[in-house]
Amino acid sequence: MDKNQAFGRKKYDCVFSLGEACYCAKYLQKMHLRRFSAPLDWVAGVSFSGRIDFLLDGFAGYINKGDLNLIGQRDYPEPCDIYQNTRTGMIFNHDFPLNKNLDESYPAVREKYDRRINNLYRRLAEAQSVLIVYMELVETPPAIGSSEELVAQMNRLKEKFPDKEINLMYIRHNEALPDGGFTIDRVTPDICLAECYNRRRKNYSPTVGNYDNVRKIFRGLSSRGKPLDTFKYELRRFVRNFGKIIWRHKIKDGREYIRILGIKCPLNNKKP
Repeated sequence: MDKNQAFGRKKYDCVFSLGEACYCAKYLQKMHLRRFSAPLDWVAGVSFSGRIDFLLDGFAGYINKGDLNLIGQRDYPEPCDIYQNTRTGMIFNHDFPLNKNLDESYPAVREKYDRRINNLYRRLAEAQSVLIVYMELVETPPAIGSSEELVAQMNRLKEKFPDKEINLMYIRHNEALPDGGFTIDRVTPDICLAECYNRRRKNYSPTVGNYDNVRKIFRGLSSRGKPLDTFKYELRRFVRNFGKIIWRHKIKDGREYIRILGIKCPLNNKKP
């Protein structure tokens, strides 16, 4: 096996993101590895081991309404209210419409996450080979202290899913590496600990990272999916992204705008 490949040339039945935030799912999508939306794709605020706990415990208490507390708002990429689960620490910063009462917005968000959780377990039940990916954010402290922690978490996964071939890829940011440089450490045959320089040199963003550097780690890996499921997923994604071209809502500097076919139209001109 090429030492510069994570798991050699391999096609997985199921690939999904464990976090640390939304850009991991975005990278998997760009690399055509993401075939469905998973419950941990777009959330933040819980440790690597805490996310393993959710996966192993059936996401118990994941998004109970009584545990949610409004902690802020965001303007980009879509205006949203940000809620945190006060019991677990999980932050939902992409899901709740801006300035909408929780009693109104919660049912749709809960239904979405229930659907994603059920879909993940269905795909895991049907899969033989599984790739789980975790990518540290640039600006946050390392989520693990040693490779032994990865082995311990993998043992828990094997105990929960004994009939599955599970590979775990953990990617961390290393500023000592040059652009385009990366390292791959096969901790065990089914665990890969990879490092690269994941900060963009220009237009710095700690969450977007450096796709050109990260993608080298995934060389030789691909995913398969049922044609109908894949078609439905790609169609939903196309419709959602096409809608953003036709109409997009944004708030900037306290002013509210919509963009229609790329033309910015102010909805109000006064700052609050």
